[in-house]
Amino acid sequence: MDALALLTALPSASLPPPFTALLHLFQQSKHFEWPVPRIECAGNMHMDRMLAVMPILPAVKIEQPDHLDDCLQAARVPGQPQSLVGFLKTWPSQVVSLAVPAKLTACDSDELCHLIHQCTRLDAVQVDVATMLDLGDALRPWLQSTTARTLTLNNMALATVDAGVSLATVLTATSSLTRLAINHSDAVAQALLASGLCFGSLSQLKVSFATVPGHYRLVAQLDACKVTQLDVRGNQQEDLSPLLAMVSRLPALTHLTLGYCKLNEAVAHGLAGAPVLCSARFFSVVWRTESVLHSLLAYLGRSPRLQTVAWRRCPQVARVAQPWLPPTLGRAQFLDCNVDDTFVYAIADELRARTILTPLTILLDCHAKMLALESVTTVLHALASTRNTSVHFEVAQGYYLPWFWDNVRLPATVARVQVKFETRHARHHCYLASSSLQTEM
Repeated sequence: MDALALLTALPSASLPPPFTALLHLFQQSKHFEWPVPRIECAGNMHMDRMLAVMPILPAVKIEQPDHLDDCLQAARVPGQPQSLVGFLKTWPSQVVSLAVPAKLTACDSDELCHLIHQCTRLDAVQVDVATMLDLGDALRPWLQSTTARTLTLNNMALATVDAGVSLATVLTATSSLTRLAINHSDAVAQALLASGLCFGSLSQLKVSFATVPGHYRLVAQLDACKVTQLDVRGNQQEDLSPLLAMVSRLPALTHLTLGYCKLNEAVAHGLAGAPVLCSARFFSVVWRTESVLHSLLAYLGRSPRLQTVAWRRCPQVARVAQPWLPPTLGRAQFLDCNVDDTFVYAIADELRARTILTPLTILLDCHAKMLALESVTTVLHALASTRNTSVHFEVAQGYYLPWFWDNVRLPATVARVQVKFETRHARHHCYLASSSLQTEM
């Protein structure tokens, strides 16, 4: 706090670049919080250093337990734990996020469940163990604690009907759990649906990659006034239009993700009275008609709090020419959407029409098609007349020759538009930003 006060008191023009960067870091929302590292990321070579600093780290995560177990055994640091179980025994109070190993013997399972109960600050657990006979009993003490916040269930196949009933009963009784994610776990979702119980503590729900349709109906078993985030992804054939009808009954909803599904004409009626979103993401969604997509875009366009919207593998959205970006939008992503010149021209028109000074970043992934130099130049001219705006083009390496980038750089310089080019991971990146935008391109 003293350093922040000192840097703030000094004239900004007199600060050297390192102090300016330090001031920017201090002004971020979480600058006084210790980082929470993933232990396994240290690898075999640096595990000794990670274990040496463990006494001063307030919190750590374990997201790849099998890899951590291998690293600890390979490193064999004298006087330090040499297995996952040994690590949890040594520092139980510092583990705040834990993924349960996928391969456990019955003995290991019992011991690990016992250790989980000793981790007094554990707020997130991820389970990927299809052989655990009674998940409800195994996690009951942790779920009944006041620290439990997030439970993720992956590839779960419940052994018996009673195991599903036990899990549903435990989830109903918990008061601190706020987020439940069910991935590739049809048996779990069906067991919770069959129970008919209300999971009143949950405010965030994710159900993805179900092979059996209808799992979105779990939303009806939540406290409608508490739900803030929904992430539902179907099996590519499922129609999730009924889910949007349920969304209108969730007044606190701010974040919505839909994926691998279809939407029909009922969307327009379902969005009537829907809550105001802060972010929306759509993955591989197919709209039955263009009017269905236009209804959704109209809803997003009149959302006064929408800050982020992302589209991935949604080519229909790249054929929309009419303006729909809300003035409060801060980031828009169009990934694998078959973006073409017509869409880029429409983006340029949107930029020219903006009157709000809210910083806006647009990411265009041009993987499938080449853009003409004329459409990119149109974006350049639009950026020259706007403020606080940037456009990021990402294209596959080999689609564009060096002359193309040279012909982008020259008009950008003339128009006083910031420009930067990078090539990484076999992708070309072209960053363009209005001169008024303070960016770290």
